[in-house]
Amino acid sequence: MMSTDGYSTSESSSDEDLDRDNPYFNGDGAPPYQGPPDADTSFWYEAFSARGGAFCGNLKSSTGLKVKLRYNACDKLLLNKSRMEAKQALHKVRHKLSSLKTLPQVGPEEKLKLDAFDAFPGALPLQFLLLFKKWLCTGTDTNAVNVSLDDLVGWLRCEFIMQISNGSSQDLEWWGAPETDRNRYNRVLQAMTKADRPVSKREVLDGTARAMPGAFDPINIELEQACRKEWIDMFFVSGSSWVDIDDDKLNHSSKNFPKYGYRVTPTKDKKLKPVIHVMATVGSGFIVFFYADTLF
Repeated sequence: MMSTDGYSTSESSSDEDLDRDNPYFNGDGAPPYQGPPDADTSFWYEAFSARGGAFCGNLKSSTGLKVKLRYNACDKLLLNKSRMEAKQALHKVRHKLSSLKTLPQVGPEEKLKLDAFDAFPGALPLQFLLLFKKWLCTGTDTNAVNVSLDDLVGWLRCEFIMQISNGSSQDLEWWGAPETDRNRYNRVLQAMTKADRPVSKREVLDGTARAMPGAFDPINIELEQACRKEWIDMFFVSGSSWVDIDDDKLNHSSKNFPKYGYRVTPTKDKKLKPVIHVMATVGSGFIVFFYADTLF
């Protein structure tokens, strides 16, 4: 049976099922530990989330009832998988950055010192920048062909700063983005504005058929394929990784999505949003596979 605080109090539980000192009892809270000797009937639990706090009832941090904790083998199993996935990802990212001469050779003790600015280009497919430049050149901006690789890298740096700071382009100077990168960001943004149109509206050579209305951009398909190939090789450990499949709706709602080939799905609040089918590893949460739900 279960006690009123949510913990198991079954007297039939064997000692093999119990583990008070296991640090991975529940992923929503801190490792369980026994109270002081004069209060050995109390179990203290620090909640990290509402779901974790629910185990103690209304987010209480302790219970005076004598409890027995069942061992949760799932967390330890997933921890081992997460360690293997992180080890493989770290090895492949370092190898990739070293081959690109963007990461200096360091001693064994410093191999784990990778910050977010190192990890991002390490996980970015090399084809991404080339395909992005190809997409920019489909627009009406005649200067898009002059957008350089350095411009795209500067644009990415600014996008990265805005993501981690939850700010806008107007805050880039305040967050320390160099003027050179800000100019590159604006140059790429202008080309993006000119290229942002359905594939069926793009100019084609004389005698060449346009894409049919509602067609999904073939460059986006190439981008998806490049990411899938890169991330499966980097994050998925064959014979060890488990994956979870989910359908995530984008946070944006627009009547123009079908024009770009996206299939929209109604939400509970009756908004139409596009869906991205995602596959992620259960242990570490790395996304290894995704594709957009398209009209055809």
